[in-house]
Amino acid sequence: MSIAEERSPEDPRVLSDAQVSKLLRLGRSEQDVDRPVDDLLDRLARPDGARWLSRALGTIENALSCRIEDLLAAGQGSLKQVLRVKERAKAIVHGRTDEDLRLAGMFCYFGAIAAASAFHRTLITSQAGRDVKAVLLDLSHEAPSPWRDLFERATQQALRRR
Repeated sequence: MSIAEERSPEDPRVLSDAQVSKLLRLGRSEQDVDRPVDDLLDRLARPDGARWLSRALGTIENALSCRIEDLLAAGQGSLKQVLRVKERAKAIVHGRTDEDLRLAGMFCYFGAIAAASAFHRTLITSQAGRDVKAVLLDLSHEAPSPWRDLFERATQQALRRR
């Protein structure tokens, strides 16, 4: 679907957050390397992105034996629980060939990083801070609520840590 086809029927001059994100990704130079998270962002940006995420998180919750949204998005998880989710999600990302499960694991991985940043003021990854901020910002544009709020809060917290 083209950017023009995605415009709001109410006002075709207004671009949604998803459209702006897509334009920014399209505008990257050819030397820019695709990040693995770009596949996740593209999946979330689809019209059924919120429904897909809900179903995919249900699968992850069964694998992790916990309620991901409560622990991460609502901030109810201790730092130890958040770290456990991050490590288990990382194992899912690296151990799965099923694309939906891999993307859901990636979402949980970055959700855990965001929860640690937003609620515990801790960076729980060895990735470069600027790269983490960029991913959190991108996810804040594509993720549905309440995840969007988590990624926005984590981005703000990360920006304060400069």
